[in-house]
Amino acid sequence: MTEKDNREKYVFISHSNKSGDKELTQRLYEYLTRNKVCCWYDGNLGNGKWARQIYNKILDASVFVLVASENSLTSPEVETEISMIREITKNDDHLFVPFIIDRYYFSMDRQKGAIGYYLGNNRYEGVVLSHYPDEQDAFAALLKMICPFVTALQNNPDDFKMAEDGTTLLEYAGNDGSVELPPYVKKVGEKAFKGNADLKKIIVPQNVQEIDEYAFYGCKNLAVAEGGAGLIKCHNTAFMGTFLFNNVENKVILGVQFGDDDAGEKAEVKEGVRIIADEAFVCGALKTVKLPEGLEYIGARAFEENIFLESVEIPSSVRAIGDKAFFGCVKLGKMVFDGEIVGETEKYVRNTELITKGDK
Repeated sequence: MTEKDNREKYVFISHSNKSGDKELTQRLYEYLTRNKVCCWYDGNLGNGKWARQIYNKILDASVFVLVASENSLTSPEVETEISMIREITKNDDHLFVPFIIDRYYFSMDRQKGAIGYYLGNNRYEGVVLSHYPDEQDAFAALLKMICPFVTALQNNPDDFKMAEDGTTLLEYAGNDGSVELPPYVKKVGEKAFKGNADLKKIIVPQNVQEIDEYAFYGCKNLAVAEGGAGLIKCHNTAFMGTFLFNNVENKVILGVQFGDDDAGEKAEVKEGVRIIADEAFVCGALKTVKLPEGLEYIGARAFEENIFLESVEIPSSVRAIGDKAFFGCVKLGKMVFDGEIVGETEKYVRNTELITKGDK
């Protein structure tokens, strides 16, 4: 199979919504997701343009399953989906598996079987429901067939409750000790894991860009966090009440510098830190701040109301400074910034004289 930009490999299920087919499709979907295979069918449609969602999901899928029945084989919508699938499977190494309700539809003979007529001579494999003692055995046969073509997820996809945008995780409802966030999550929402005592390890893949406030609050057994290479924003309260936040020296997690209540008059952010969390040092007593080369983002309100802070040197690696990052730092006479001012950076530097490399 052709590797597709490291994106998740998932199953697209085409089916009829008529009685019998719809219920069977739902049971098939539930069986596959329980076995940690990511699936998509139109029962997962959110708000917005349905045709566009279906089109995009067909383009990205690695396996196509047709719940083949008299209903689906006479459905104009299914016919459109299968036409797209036929075109895709000609040009890429996808797997197409008709899940056939009745053996009549399995024949490759164009004159004898509806599947044969429908698909012509396209390569496909099939699972015929009536060939197995019960439905679960047929589901198991299908699972075995598609496994080499999909990425089995570490966690049950149904445990991740997503917002309508399809990218924000609202709640994790599982009880696994180790959780890897799915490839479609861009933001871990407020309180998404709050109080989950089962969670011991979290894996944050590169697709995750933001972790909101209290996301892991009170996960008292959370001791390992891996990944985080794609993070842009992270709130200072995200890991409060966890073993990580309470025990990690200087509170650096996933390359993020969290607040330090004992910073005193001096904050020295260590090398290797990419992000200073939102509100990390808010209302502190800092006089001096040392920021390392390699730092990329200074979070919103990170140093707000540090009324004794007099000067800051910002490394050229910094790409953005969050809203009101230095607001209320009334003694901050100058900021030295060797990098390019990007976007609204200048807008968010308040009550200061910003000295850039070209001015020195």
